[in-house]
Amino acid sequence: MITAAPLASGNTWAQAGPDSGLWRNALDHMQGVRTTAATVTFNSTSNTPMGFRVLHANWDYQNTAGLPTAGFEIQTSGTNNPDPLWHYDGSSNRHFNTYTNSPVGANAKDDLLHVWSNPEVGGVSSPFAPTDVIHVGLEQDVWDWTVVSAEVQHPGGSSSSAPLLNVNEYLRTEVVGVDAATAETDGIRTHGRQLVKGRGLRLTNTLATPAELVEFGVAVVDDFGLELPDLNGPTWEKLMQEGLVRRFDLGKRRFEKGEELVLLFDGVADDNIPSIELDAPDLIGHELFVFAKTLNDSSVIGNFVLLDTPTVGVPEPSTVCLVGIGIVALAFRRRR
Repeated sequence: MITAAPLASGNTWAQAGPDSGLWRNALDHMQGVRTTAATVTFNSTSNTPMGFRVLHANWDYQNTAGLPTAGFEIQTSGTNNPDPLWHYDGSSNRHFNTYTNSPVGANAKDDLLHVWSNPEVGGVSSPFAPTDVIHVGLEQDVWDWTVVSAEVQHPGGSSSSAPLLNVNEYLRTEVVGVDAATAETDGIRTHGRQLVKGRGLRLTNTLATPAELVEFGVAVVDDFGLELPDLNGPTWEKLMQEGLVRRFDLGKRRFEKGEELVLLFDGVADDNIPSIELDAPDLIGHELFVFAKTLNDSSVIGNFVLLDTPTVGVPEPSTVCLVGIGIVALAFRRRR
């Protein structure tokens, strides 16, 4: 159980302890207790700002098959928190009036279906024309949430897949110094160091439709204070005009359903994942604004993603990541 409450000392980030457990050997208490439940309490009055890291993603959608848009549906995985920190519903002149979400099935513990509906254009309820560029976006309480699938609803009940592309941080680590004799049988007495072997970005296509990546770039936006509504074409154009965008020529790369690609800033990637070395170690440790343009037979998508953004303030019990003195200290992932 993860909670937040005032603790006695402002120098304490969190404290934890077992709530219940079983003796490993009832006849020999020196062998200790196997904990079955515990509580971690984060200090809501810590002297060091704490918070959790989030992932912002905004998408520009345009239909190229001549079909108007009546709704947008995105299934995400990574958190079961039904309340996104932010959802973007479009501009004041062209937006969806209704946003809802719901769990996806009883066993999809971390999956949510996000639905935008009731479109409005210039103050009038109306589907968006095929030539309209439509904007929807999400900010959720974990740094590694992904899109499973995305569908656009058309008047009359038909639908088409939207080629959204996931952009997440990539971190390859390796534990060294582990006692091989006890590694599998006794984790309590196993000690080792975790070394970072590779860092970069992980691009993953949804499971819904193949997509072609035709443009890709990254901008360092430390201290810009960008929020979800800022992740759009005009902001990207401004960053390019100011010379802050670094474009990477990845060619016209086709992603099959669920296919992933690692773009390495530094180090090496896992042998089982296709990768491209960008030789960009200077991008490590910064807040990054990433743009990827993808398309399929019926639509074009501008994927605008903001990475490595700490949100200051102790969160409600959920996914938690302590951020302090420039390092990420501890992370938990929300589970039911």
